[in-house]
Amino acid sequence: MADFNDQQLQVIVSKSPRIMCLAGAGAGKTRTLLGRITHLIETGVDPTSILALTFTNAAAFEMKERYKRLGVDLSRGVPEFRTFHSFCYSLIIKDKSVREKLGYTQIPQVCDDDEFKEIKTRIKLQLNSKLTEEQMEGKNLYTRAQQDQYALFKKALIKELKTQNVITFDIMCYNVCELFERDLDEVKKYKDKYKYLFVDEYQDCDARQNKFVVSFPESTNVALFADALQNIYQFRDCTNKYVKEFAESPAWEVIKLYENYRSTTNICDFANKFSKSYSSDKYRIEMHGQRPGQDPKIIWGSHATMTEPVDTYHLSLLVDMIKQNPGECAVLCRSNREVAAVRRALADNEIQFSTKSKSTDNLSILESALSNEYAFGWLASKLEAKDYGDYIRLSALADKPDLHWFLDNYGNREVIRKITEKISCIRTIATSDFTQREKFDMITKELRVKTKCKFNGDDNISNRDLINDIKNQVQSLEECDVYCGTIHSVKGLEYDTVYVMGVDDRFFRLDSEEMYNLYYVAVTRPKEHLVVFRR
Repeated sequence: MADFNDQQLQVIVSKSPRIMCLAGAGAGKTRTLLGRITHLIETGVDPTSILALTFTNAAAFEMKERYKRLGVDLSRGVPEFRTFHSFCYSLIIKDKSVREKLGYTQIPQVCDDDEFKEIKTRIKLQLNSKLTEEQMEGKNLYTRAQQDQYALFKKALIKELKTQNVITFDIMCYNVCELFERDLDEVKKYKDKYKYLFVDEYQDCDARQNKFVVSFPESTNVALFADALQNIYQFRDCTNKYVKEFAESPAWEVIKLYENYRSTTNICDFANKFSKSYSSDKYRIEMHGQRPGQDPKIIWGSHATMTEPVDTYHLSLLVDMIKQNPGECAVLCRSNREVAAVRRALADNEIQFSTKSKSTDNLSILESALSNEYAFGWLASKLEAKDYGDYIRLSALADKPDLHWFLDNYGNREVIRKITEKISCIRTIATSDFTQREKFDMITKELRVKTKCKFNGDDNISNRDLINDIKNQVQSLEECDVYCGTIHSVKGLEYDTVYVMGVDDRFFRLDSEEMYNLYYVAVTRPKEHLVVFRR
């Protein structure tokens, strides 16, 4: 416990049945969440009575792997680490009573967006409906006639889905969560089973997911982790209003993690000043940086015409700054329209940039070369939504599915095929007759990091130690890529330097909580330097 600060320890050892942990950017939120789970298990809690939910497959997989690396006794079982969607689908798959309550006699398959759109269009034509795309989602129903049309459309849509024995992740999550909200007999056994409920990134939940959480009895220990100011998915109906409500409720113990281990004190102070201007201290976190640095820069625009996606004066300054200060950085924009303009400017000035946000694929590839079990879980988390739904269904029905089973079913998917080719290549190199130095050079070349890694061992080290040495070096590499993308694409990530473009432009006006939160997420990504370009 010595590695945790006082606030983190308060979360870990708290006896409160309801905890609302408000965690600032770079505060070690997930580490604290896992610390509490580990502490509970060490004090006698059954691991299988713990359910930990999050919102992406990658986050659920990473949480589970980090837990397994903590040195806990896995023979007693492992907590359930899942997304809301995969948890709901798992109940439909393994529990006939839940399935039948939703109107399915067989396990439904998850349809993808294109299939769902085709079904909706067909139903709309059959009904001769005048509903718009948004109205078919239940939005913008201004008149009684529109509401009646939507009710008729939704009834026909659900009937068709059941006839075809398909379902969408969103409908599935909505319907299963409703069973919990209504406290029906079919789900009471799960409320009895899970005595401890954790939810990460709670600011990203929707109304139905919140009702799912609060439906658990008072005897259930609930711990929620969130930052209300990082709610940037309102367009998906995600809301931070429940975080705000719980932060002001005496029924919840509110614990704030304000020690920021990412950014300099100067950047933290800049973000704090901004967040104070639009949010309540009840749920706002006043971040404390751990080291001094340079003050963030605000560069105002040329006040020229706003017909261009990005101020041309700003673009020229950005290009000069990146050339003069090479190293890891991210150029962040409000929308893809501005991203395209920035990428054109970078390309025109022969500045190499990445179109993919920071990832740990090389580390995961190396770990997968060492462990089939890790490879199985990680590759599954890389599947597209429809394939992932299919994977949940088939793996639940299979007899002890493993990596070979997974590759038999999904090895031909392009993203899986490309990754497994790298894993296979590294395994082949590691078991070859080359010297360890030669293997080191070949593996780092395959990962395209040869010029950044140095062989420090000798030819007597084991293949596992060799790959672990490469992992350690890859993990400590300072990326030289310039990333250019939307603010949404980098949530949860960090960069040495961050340039925020087009603030107060017509597409990024700081005039609503959604825009405030988006700006706040952007300015809390940098570790060392922050530059904001404003109109």
